[in-house]
Amino acid sequence: MMQQQEQPLTVESLKRILANHDERLSRLENDKKAYGLDEIWTAKDVAQYAKISYGYFMQKLAIDPAFPASVGTQKKNAPKKYRAEDVIAFFKNRHKA
Repeated sequence: MMQQQEQPLTVESLKRILANHDERLSRLENDKKAYGLDEIWTAKDVAQYAKISYGYFMQKLAIDPAFPASVGTQKKNAPKKYRAEDVIAFFKNRHKA
């Protein structure tokens, strides 16, 4: 089986990457207007917003120290709840250096 070679970065490929990021950022900004920032979201709401599976959210993101803390009770099996504003800000700033 032949390995696929990575394409070298060119000015055009960088422009496409930046355009993709700009489009995603615009989508996030529009989402921010569509969602009430003072809303409280369940873990399922967060997963739906991020377009990821609930399982991935619970196993990876919910335990990530950088992810916003749950605003609900801190008991181990209690349902997790998050401020929409904090979640949106997390995803908006996730890949910034």
